[in-house]
Amino acid sequence: MTIYLLEIIRLFIGFVLVAGALGKYSVFDQFVTGTAEALGVSLKAVKFVAPIVILCEAAIGGSLVFKLISPYLLMWAALTLFVIFTGLIIYWLMQNAVISCHCFGEAPQPLTFWDLLRNILLLVSIGYFLLQPQAVAELDTISLLLAGGVAMILTLVIINFSQLVVMKNTFSEGAYRVE
Repeated sequence: MTIYLLEIIRLFIGFVLVAGALGKYSVFDQFVTGTAEALGVSLKAVKFVAPIVILCEAAIGGSLVFKLISPYLLMWAALTLFVIFTGLIIYWLMQNAVISCHCFGEAPQPLTFWDLLRNILLLVSIGYFLLQPQAVAELDTISLLLAGGVAMILTLVIINFSQLVVMKNTFSEGAYRVE
C-alpha cells in the first residue's frame, strides 16, 4: 500500500509543479507585475527571477513525473520551493496585503487563508513522502496509470482549492437551491 501512496504523492507534487509553471508562463506579464508589486522590487529584477522560478517548477515537476533522477532528491527541491512560497504567503497574510500571485495562472484574486492551507497540505504530502523508507519496487503499468489518475484528480482539487471552498460555502448557504 505504501508504494502506491508514495507514487501518487510523487506524481501529485510533480503535476502541481508543472501546472504552476505552465500557469505562471501563460500569464507571465501579470505574474511579473503582481510579484514586483508584492515584493516591492523593480520589474527588471522580477523579469530576471520569474523565468528561473518557472523553470525550477517545470524542471522539478517534470523530473518527478518522469522519474528522471531520484524522486527523493527532487522532493527535497520541491520542499524548498514550497517552503519559500508558503513563507511568502504567511508574510503577505500577516501584512494584510492584497496580493494576487497567479500561482496557477488563474484570474487575479487575492491570496487567502485557503491558499495557505493548500500549501500546508502540499508540504504535509512532501513531508510524508520524505519520511517514508524509499521503496525500490516499481508499479506495473496499470497500477502506475491508476496512481497517475488519482494524482491528477488531487492536482485539480488542490489547484482549485480556494474556489472549491467558496463554492461549497455558496451551496451550503442555499444560493443554488433548486425549487
